[in-house]
Amino acid sequence: MIGGVLNLDQLFTAINETIYMTLVSLVLATILGLLIGILLYCTQTGGLFQNKIINRVIDVIINVLRAIPFIILLIILIPFTKLIVGTMLGATAALPSLVFA
Repeated sequence: MIGGVLNLDQLFTAINETIYMTLVSLVLATILGLLIGILLYCTQTGGLFQNKIINRVIDVIINVLRAIPFIILLIILIPFTKLIVGTMLGATAALPSLVFA
């Protein structure tokens, strides 16, 4: 909206771009996730391609990547945590993020 006028062409272009980015990232993340999951499953003890080293490395990478959204949430909620709890450090400071997670 520029000068109180809504430009529908720009709005529809932005909506189309958003849908495109969402669908492409969804497809790529699904394919990558399935491949990594299958590799993790096949390399476990007793798996089809048993390999403890590869399995452990993939497991660590997955667990680190899974924590990133929560770390971002912790950072975003720092001002709110400071306001409510009075501190940004310690177990008590993590409570607001755990409640909203």
